[in-house]
Amino acid sequence: MREQAKIARGAMIQREHSSAKLAQLGQGKAQGPTWLQAADRFDNGIDELTRTYEFIYRRERDRIKAEYRAGLAAGGTQLDHDWLESYITEIRLWPDDEASRAALAEINKPGFRQQYEYLPTYWLAAQ
Repeated sequence: MREQAKIARGAMIQREHSSAKLAQLGQGKAQGPTWLQAADRFDNGIDELTRTYEFIYRRERDRIKAEYRAGLAAGGTQLDHDWLESYITEIRLWPDDEASRAALAEINKPGFRQQYEYLPTYWLAAQ
């Protein structure tokens, strides 16, 4: 029991010290410890990595949607809009970088629409 009391007291002192130190940091009275600065840099790196993967995911999702809609159009399904125009609109919402410029350039190549507008073999086999 005595050992648990010592541990609890130590944890309480540590929390009080941390709270006081953070309060000083908030008032500009003390320099932050290097671990806090390192944690900030690490968090910023994680945020940047998350944004990068989010853009990769978004691009892949938009491409898959375009392929699906093109397949529907190839199968004779009447869509309420042109799948290619929708895809171009989605690409223009991406960040202006090499990937978006490459995707727009790919769309402008001859035969792009025909490359996407086809029925997969397993769809044809089911008919």
